[in-house]
Amino acid sequence: MQYKKFENTYIVRIEKGEEVMEKLNELAEKENIKVGSVTAVGATNRAELLWYDPDKKEYAEKTLEGENYEITAFIGNITRKDGKPYLHCHITMGDRNMT
Repeated sequence: MQYKKFENTYIVRIEKGEEVMEKLNELAEKENIKVGSVTAVGATNRAELLWYDPDKKEYAEKTLEGENYEITAFIGNITRKDGKPYLHCHITMGDRNMT
């Protein structure tokens, strides 16, 4: 991960093979970010997704791997929970079949 700070804004580049949420948590911890918003675009060939079922009050998981996916939107926020960074993010992606 590489990043630069401009006043209260960080420009971040996550390198191929790095785990996005892990690196964003690392940045928030290192820079003592207590609250913030995250927006991004890019690409990946692996994504671990969660979907919340409000009726069952539990998450279903799915891993997408091997295909190249364009990240068309990645948005979220950074807050603190139990003194540690807590990220809540949403993503939309598309593959070569536009699904």
